[in-house]
Amino acid sequence: MEHKENLNIKEAAEYLNCSISMLRKLIYNGEIQYFRIRKSLLF
Repeated sequence: MEHKENLNIKEAAEYLNCSISMLRKLIYNGEIQYFRIRKSLLF
């Protein structure tokens, strides 16, 4: 994977080697930082 400043949820899950649902659980529990632009979540 090439280095990028921001990753979308699919790319972040791939980078962290976890599922998208696990990443959403981390977001819900406040265990990972993200920001939202319109409907997109970026990490």
